[in-house]
Amino acid sequence: MNSTVLDLKINTSDTLSDFENYNSQLKEEVSEVHLYLAKNFKRKFFNDAWISSLIAKASSGSRKLVVTEWGDRGAKGFQLGDSLIGVTSAYLADEIKNSKSQKIQVDVQQIIESIALSNKGMIDCNSSTGHTFTFCSFDSRDKNKYFPRPLALSAENINEFTDIFLKIKRDKIDKAFGIAPPGTSSLFEDYHPYQMERSFAALIYELYENTIQHGNKDESNNLVEGVRSFSIKRHTITNTDDFKSGAENFAELTGYMASISAMRNQKSLRFYEISIVDNGIGIIKRFVASRPDFLESEPFKSLPDFEKLNFIIDKSLSSKLFPGAGKGIKGALRNISDLKGFISLRTNDLWACYDGTEKVTNDNFAFKPVKTKLQLDNISGTCYNILIPVSPR
Repeated sequence: MNSTVLDLKINTSDTLSDFENYNSQLKEEVSEVHLYLAKNFKRKFFNDAWISSLIAKASSGSRKLVVTEWGDRGAKGFQLGDSLIGVTSAYLADEIKNSKSQKIQVDVQQIIESIALSNKGMIDCNSSTGHTFTFCSFDSRDKNKYFPRPLALSAENINEFTDIFLKIKRDKIDKAFGIAPPGTSSLFEDYHPYQMERSFAALIYELYENTIQHGNKDESNNLVEGVRSFSIKRHTITNTDDFKSGAENFAELTGYMASISAMRNQKSLRFYEISIVDNGIGIIKRFVASRPDFLESEPFKSLPDFEKLNFIIDKSLSSKLFPGAGKGIKGALRNISDLKGFISLRTNDLWACYDGTEKVTNDNFAFKPVKTKLQLDNISGTCYNILIPVSPR
């Protein structure tokens, strides 16, 4: 098979639709990818997570990945290094160049140790696109590069995680975002504050724990090398034009924002954006690989892939074979509903969403397919993007 080199140039104004088009160009015959990354992206929803997933696919298999930074031609060093995009690039790329096409010497081990040990797994990045806190885990067969959980959030169970995370949230994240001044009891003024704060933490725990259990294994249960992360960013929406710009023709997301605006009876809205990303083989592939007993069983085998996703969630199934497993995603959807949030899920060749403002009967939490004309090809891993409305303080 002839080698094929693919140039992908990601611009500051690119949308989710553009990222899907780039993803569809990463065919099996592509043996080398030259990925050009802008330094600063316009403030839009979900960009960082989708670009990180694109980097993972561009580096997958035996492909060679060369990442080139665009931006200030006078800049020295690796300008993207303190972001999720930069960390993913450093970890997965074979070569990194600056805007002058000069090769940058990047000490990947030093970056990993700095983040995983010195900063206990947390990146605090304040850029032109907004203030973002990212918690990183690194999967590697090299024990020196293997940090499966952020040290800042080391916990034995969900209750311990919740206590630790909420302290970081109140002491660092809320203060940095300027959403709640010190001394306020909760961001969730419309609800019982204690319960909603804990639901917020539980939502993150359930989905991030899912990446540890399922998002870093291949079909043979071998570790997939890559970066798993969850990030929190603040957004403020002040008018309808901001709705449309941020949602980028994502009709379901635009509809959700309109619903929240009507519920809150206000023009100015504030959100936490939570992104949870892994570089594994995706929910459907991972489940089928680890539970071959379902391959020939009805009704599972006759379902389209999208319905298989909801079947797994509804029945609380899992690739783990012990009682209580597989409830993470369903529990997360329940918390999304409680928090009146919105979630987008991109995995395998599926794009799904769930609107927490819609009524649910009989605990029937299920994803709906995103209505799009885009060609949806397989991505590397799973990408959850969540919006949670918070108090307008």
